[in-house]
Amino acid sequence: MNDVIAAPGRIAVGTGFDRSVAAAERDAAERQLEQLAKNTEASGGSGIADSNTLLDPGAVGLRFFEWFGPSYVLWTEKHVGGIFEAYDEFRGIALEKFRSDARGFGRIGAHLDEATTDLDRDVRAARAAWTGGAAEIAEEHSRVLLSGGRAVTDGVSTASSLVAEGIRLVESQVLERARAVLGLWTDHIAGMNPHHVELVVLAAKGRLKEEHLPLLESVPLYEPHRSYLAGSRIDTGQKLTIYGHLASQWLTGTFVPAFDAHKSSFDSICSATKNAVGEGWTGIVDGITALDANPFDGTPGHEGGTPSPNTGIDAPGDGTVTVSEPDADGMAWVTVRDDDGSIRSYRVDLSSGTATLTDNGRPITVTRDADGTLAITAGEPAGKEIVDGGPAGTEPNAAASITPAAAPSASPATTPLPVAPMVASLGGGGTRGAGTSPNSGQPSQHTSQTPLDGGILVGAQEPVPPLPAATSTTTTAATTHGGGAGMPFMPMMPMSGAGGDQDRERKRGAPDPGDSPFAEDLDSYRRVEEILDPDTGQ
Repeated sequence: MNDVIAAPGRIAVGTGFDRSVAAAERDAAERQLEQLAKNTEASGGSGIADSNTLLDPGAVGLRFFEWFGPSYVLWTEKHVGGIFEAYDEFRGIALEKFRSDARGFGRIGAHLDEATTDLDRDVRAARAAWTGGAAEIAEEHSRVLLSGGRAVTDGVSTASSLVAEGIRLVESQVLERARAVLGLWTDHIAGMNPHHVELVVLAAKGRLKEEHLPLLESVPLYEPHRSYLAGSRIDTGQKLTIYGHLASQWLTGTFVPAFDAHKSSFDSICSATKNAVGEGWTGIVDGITALDANPFDGTPGHEGGTPSPNTGIDAPGDGTVTVSEPDADGMAWVTVRDDDGSIRSYRVDLSSGTATLTDNGRPITVTRDADGTLAITAGEPAGKEIVDGGPAGTEPNAAASITPAAAPSASPATTPLPVAPMVASLGGGGTRGAGTSPNSGQPSQHTSQTPLDGGILVGAQEPVPPLPAATSTTTTAATTHGGGAGMPFMPMMPMSGAGGDQDRERKRGAPDPGDSPFAEDLDSYRRVEEILDPDTGQ
């Protein structure tokens, strides 16, 4: 649709105007809008899919400007434009898409709330069964983590509410614009239809000729003067002059003010609805922008420090390879800890007395003699000092030999397994790691200012004392700088809980540590992320 109203290019002789057709179109648009209004959220409906659905029937009200605009331009010689563009500025708003996003935010918020609640419960359970310096630091870290988790949950829930309320407002204002503009519909001005007005303008401009006089006789403006003008004493030229004079008076005093009033009403409708939508949209943007984009900023970290005596935990900078005492079936765990704190665990079969595995291209051979002595032989990197726990009755940490490259083993190839199974040994029973004191403090990837005391496992009959120096340990370790063989890592959470926790695990399944907690709704999560951090979405 051309948004600039132009004057007619020729005299519209005999075009007429079918008022019944125009009225039928208006009536259909009114019925359609009333039905749509019942489906809006404000009226308790499910909502309108998009803004075009509301604007289309409302646009019938713009017929006034289509019909009378060209005559207005021809008479006043004023430019009239931007009407249809102003009305259509709300087109293309995907209302249902925004509602879907709001529901997605709501689902994410509920998921985060459940996860935060579960984390809080698990932290409390762990703290009840864990004391000592490491436990206190873990508790401090958990407090910040939980606080940030609640902030994220509240933020996502707020975003959901802001978008839902904002789109409800937009829908209402688009409907208001459509209704108000449709209310401007009229097919006449002071009884003159568009065809009549065009003839009057042409008469006022002096563009009509004698052959057009029959058309003027049907114009309502000239009805009071028809008998006088029909007199034979007035020639054609005088009649056209009188018609033109009467036309000029009516156009100036009636038509132009009526058209200007309609245009002013239209401008007010567009301005009011635009301001209302703008305020609602600003509320959405400002509200989401005000959310904390980094609620986890300042999460505490601590150096591991120097381990307590006889804990079996290596000081920061040590790299170790440890092996647990084989179980009744000859199966043992080999755990590799790198200098950067990363950990890998392998399940090996020592029933034949030897097992070989490859860790990051480095062959590692584990042997167990008939007297129970465990030994580790590492190939690369060369130059590592190998420390062996030794057989029963010998001093722990006795030196063991180094073999640059281990001979192939007859044992089946091993596959790296998650570290998580090692945690089970902390609860009592099963294989136990190298530490001589359960839950001994250990260095982490975070750093600490002071050493951590090991603490005790609450609920045990009594603290497990350090083993005497003459008693063998259950594991051996390879280390770069010396130090006792040790528990590969310290748990932050108990591995299992009562009733509800077990049900929750059955429901969720064992999560992969690399999985996103939002895997079930990644699209919705990305939308939250884009809002909270627009650069991320680019």
